[in-house]
Amino acid sequence: RNSKLTMLLAPSLTGNSKTWLIATISPSMEFTTDTLATLRFALGCKQLKTKPSENVVNKDEMVANLQKQVDQLTKQLRLERAGAGDPAAMEAIMEEIKQSKQLAQHFTDKPNREEDLETEQKQRQNRTNHLRALGLADIRSGRPYLMNLNEDFSLQGTLTYVIP
Repeated sequence: RNSKLTMLLAPSLTGNSKTWLIATISPSMEFTTDTLATLRFALGCKQLKTKPSENVVNKDEMVANLQKQVDQLTKQLRLERAGAGDPAAMEAIMEEIKQSKQLAQHFTDKPNREEDLETEQKQRQNRTNHLRALGLADIRSGRPYLMNLNEDFSLQGTLTYVIP
């Protein structure tokens, strides 16, 4: 399709990511065609299958490259100092060395995979609790659905449309 919405969402719907789509519809008969078009678009998005994969970084190789970069910058800084070089250039080199060392330290101090998974699980549970408190999470069905949002909390969540 050549719609603007499809063009805007194309990278998210086909990329290396999980994407959520919230479609808003109207119960009014006046907007029936818009509602049906929105539901068809949501159904089409639901049928897209993406396979996000984990971006794997070899930490040891990354740290070795950063250490090599620090060594090269240190040599360049010595040459600048020996030749009475530009103070601004020496300051820039020192800043680059500092950033490279910090990045290398970050990779060597990174917690292990189990701690990362545990932190992610806690964040997911916290997010689910917040969504549930707002009335936006229905964990029971496990299927995508559309639910009405209303300023009047007694009406919020009363209409639910499960996307087939």
